[in-house]
Amino acid sequence: MRTYLAYGLTIQSALPLLEFLPAGNLQRPADVLLEVIADPEQYHQADRITPADRSWTLEVSRTQARVFMRDAGLFEIIEGRQIRLTLAPEADESLLRLYIGGVIMAILLYQRNCLVLHASAVIMVDRVVAFLGMSGAGKSSIAVALEKLGYPIITDDVLALQFVGNQVYAAPGYPQVKLTKESALTLGHNVTNLLTLHQEEIKLGYRPKSQFPTVPLPLQALYFLGVGEELAVHPVAPAAGPIELIPHSAPTRWQRPGDGQHLMQCARLAQQIPMFDLQRPRDLTRLEDSARFVEQHILHSIWAAAS
Repeated sequence: MRTYLAYGLTIQSALPLLEFLPAGNLQRPADVLLEVIADPEQYHQADRITPADRSWTLEVSRTQARVFMRDAGLFEIIEGRQIRLTLAPEADESLLRLYIGGVIMAILLYQRNCLVLHASAVIMVDRVVAFLGMSGAGKSSIAVALEKLGYPIITDDVLALQFVGNQVYAAPGYPQVKLTKESALTLGHNVTNLLTLHQEEIKLGYRPKSQFPTVPLPLQALYFLGVGEELAVHPVAPAAGPIELIPHSAPTRWQRPGDGQHLMQCARLAQQIPMFDLQRPRDLTRLEDSARFVEQHILHSIWAAAS
């Protein structure tokens, strides 16, 4: 068993989780235990009841979740504290890590009562600025473009939020970002220095150069990414915020119904945190322009208004 740190949690794992930070020697029990179960029949039973035209199935609640990935195995997530993995035959370790770092951690954090958003985020002036959007919207790309301007990345794809009094805190994920080859080249990165995540994953793994944070930080603003001919930003009214948040949050982003707590968290976030629609050209050569545009909007609009 090795112990890792991600999303403010210590994770004791039977699998090497190379993307996560090593936690060193713990003086207390780990927050999360990841076990590998040697029970081929359990995998085959899940395989038999899964429709042939489906490669995965998902059942999720606040206490129990089952995720079956035909090419990886059966994941059982229990009360935000335990992950039981029954391996598929010849399961590839790199693919397992992709799933664990993505949907499995998102479910576990949901069970731990976080509001979990499909977002990437950076730190600006000791606060967190997050970018939401559907897959392919450019969340990771704009985060890396902002890192190039000096703003450290705090998470990619999975943003876990907790409400503490009048503040909303974002937990640091782990130091890896998934980038397309085209975005990486546009931002000046040598793709030979990036990581191949899996043979079926078209994106590459980028390890941020900035020092990765290890403590939660207050959330300052959210941007919903859209496409437009020119750069433009428009505020989202608090009353409309929950409607925009729900498709980008767990579990509704997996077409599973949320509960009352999930809906209340979305409403509370919309009331407490400024939200904006950010329109950007699809042209990747404008990516750094988009990052500078966001930088100016944050520094000259939001912080100026707050002070």
